[in-house]
Amino acid sequence: MSLSGHLNFLDVNNPSKPKNIITGHNKFITSLAYDKEKKKAYTGGYDATITAWELSNAHTESFSGKGHSNQVNQMQVCGDTLVSSAKDDTLRFTPISSKQYSSDIVSLDGEGASFSANKDGSLVVVASVNSVHVVRGKKSVGSVATPYGARAISLSPNENEVAVGGADNFLYIYSLSGNTLTQTKKIEGHRGALTSVAYSPNGQLIASADTNREIMVFDAASKDVKVKGWVFHTARVNCVAWSPDSSHLVSGSLDQSIIVWNVAAPEKKNSGQELSSRWCQLSRIH
Repeated sequence: MSLSGHLNFLDVNNPSKPKNIITGHNKFITSLAYDKEKKKAYTGGYDATITAWELSNAHTESFSGKGHSNQVNQMQVCGDTLVSSAKDDTLRFTPISSKQYSSDIVSLDGEGASFSANKDGSLVVVASVNSVHVVRGKKSVGSVATPYGARAISLSPNENEVAVGGADNFLYIYSLSGNTLTQTKKIEGHRGALTSVAYSPNGQLIASADTNREIMVFDAASKDVKVKGWVFHTARVNCVAWSPDSSHLVSGSLDQSIIVWNVAAPEKKNSGQELSSRWCQLSRIH
């Protein structure tokens, strides 16, 4: 094992050339994305690197070139593009086929706390420390100030609305017309800073979670509360993700557990397996 995190398999008959090299991270992994089409996983680390994983044989390949310069916070597969944000205050668009970092970089006015992209990555909304940014065609085309401290964000499936979770315990709704964001609703109910927001795949529901352990579900059309009182985690909820049919919600928490929730039967829950890490990121299975 080298200090770079690579595992080298040596050939006793030719020790100068390893038979196989498995690349990896030399710091803990901070983000993960799944590529349904290619059946691969991509991991980003505290060491600012991104690695592609062949799930069938555990073969790995690190992205090459000049990439992020700080911890990778979030990634999303959009066709042949891997969109990633990091603590270096940038949003990157990297071709998956080449695994070569490109010059497609969007500079933000602070660390990207969260982003949400459409299927092909042509539209991305990013919540940074002080603003919400609209990115189209890999270029920043608009922004709106968020003095409340944006912490989580989700783009609606029809791409005309954006939900933003604030550090002030409120859920903010914005209409998206072209490149312009306009606040249309400020929803109360949470008693802690919001940590995760997600529209359901059918666009009918919005789920949000907070540092006070609670998960709430709102009707996307009326913005009325549909489910509240999901406070079964014993520590802050870090992330929520929907099932493809929009009937179930999964939450991951600092309490090292995941819970599956049934929207049709909100009084019931299925406890998930305890996690080995206190950090959790969830991604909807397409």
